[in-house]
Amino acid sequence: MISRIARNRNRSVAADQPESIHGIGGFTLLEVLIALIVLAVGVSVTLSVMTRSLGNIRKVQLRTQAVEYAQFIMESSLKREDLEEATTFTEDLEDGFRCTVNVEEYDPGLDAEPQIQTQTILPVKLMQYTVEITGPDSAEPMFQLQTLKLVTGSQERLQPILR
Repeated sequence: MISRIARNRNRSVAADQPESIHGIGGFTLLEVLIALIVLAVGVSVTLSVMTRSLGNIRKVQLRTQAVEYAQFIMESSLKREDLEEATTFTEDLEDGFRCTVNVEEYDPGLDAEPQIQTQTILPVKLMQYTVEITGPDSAEPMFQLQTLKLVTGSQERLQPILR
């Protein structure tokens, strides 16, 4: 009986060793490589999405800054009394922006032959103010703002028409 127990013990020890060496649960090299490839693809897709998002955020920031510059310059131009005649000027702003202000007399584009002929000259005129903002990375204006201003006319326009 002792020999039988000893034999069973020897068999179980011998049987345990090969199973423990070959039966260990683990990953093969192929499985590890596939997992790394899947992880790399996921990380690269995530980084590309983040890069595009950062580029879009930068564009929005530049556009917002251009709008703010245009509003400020338009308000400043409308307050200036010396800009009541036709003129154009360009200024370089900070951050590489450039603004162009164009002031010209407004032509409403009425019909060439109006139905009522009048000789009335008004003591005022309409001036069209245009502000264009060009970004630091572009040659084309990225934002344009226009408005009209009513200004008093020159003295020669105030003279009545003699018949």
